[in-house]
Amino acid sequence: MSDPHEPPRPDGSDDAPPPPPPSGGYDTPAPPPPPSDPYGGAAGGGGAYGGGGGGFGAPPDNPYGQPGPSTYSPTDAVSYGWNKFKASPSTLLVPTLVIGVVVIVISVVIRLIVVGGMTDSGSGLGTVLLAAAIASAITSLISQVLAAGLYKGGLSVTDGQTFSFGGLFEGWDKMQVVLAAVIIGVLTLIGTILCYIPALLVGYFTQFTLLFIIDKNMSATDAIQASFRLCLDNLGPTILWSLLAIVCVIVGAIVCLVGLLVAVPVVLVGLAYTYRRLQDQPVSAAA
Repeated sequence: MSDPHEPPRPDGSDDAPPPPPPSGGYDTPAPPPPPSDPYGGAAGGGGAYGGGGGGFGAPPDNPYGQPGPSTYSPTDAVSYGWNKFKASPSTLLVPTLVIGVVVIVISVVIRLIVVGGMTDSGSGLGTVLLAAAIASAITSLISQVLAAGLYKGGLSVTDGQTFSFGGLFEGWDKMQVVLAAVIIGVLTLIGTILCYIPALLVGYFTQFTLLFIIDKNMSATDAIQASFRLCLDNLGPTILWSLLAIVCVIVGAIVCLVGLLVAVPVVLVGLAYTYRRLQDQPVSAAA
């Protein structure tokens, strides 16, 4: 019945008609809410990136200048290293020159101290060879630590980062580099005894070891294993890269050794580029 206080309806009916059912009937379920954006925004509402109306909009530009996953080419690695060198020759040339001179001086001093201290005019050939081997081993370990600084420089150039000379030796474990150098040195010695070819295989499969230590703070043994897996999983490209790197160094040495000041930085950056791209990691623009 209608409310007695309510004025009569024009059509004379006392009861109000029932409200019309929603479109689709009473049993039609309410539409589900829009799916949530996994990045924090609602779908179709502008998105997390600020695009309008139709979804997320365009994703942000890659800050490195090149896409992530892509095919890798060893020739691109050499070209990349050369273009980076041309863009800023002094970036790695100066550290390469300084470290090269330091290694030569250290080598001479160690040989004078070790060989001179262990031998005299009456020393036999065995003693002389042992002294020379010890001097070479000490020089090699020191050189590996200094070379690791150049490896970090190669990674920094590839990542588009600036660095100081002192910064090349910060942020990575020197003892792990020394331990890796000892392990690789022993394996290389064994390989040399076994007709030298196994020594070449050791050098090939361990070429990324220092990069894994510097970049991912791995232990020496883990870094050696990671380098082995990376080479094994990319056998063809890494073999071709290794051959191209050797050719670059040989050409640099032929050009009165001065060419090494160009070849070494190019190969270092190319190696870092290879390390990044084989793991589908981005690199900075070449120029």
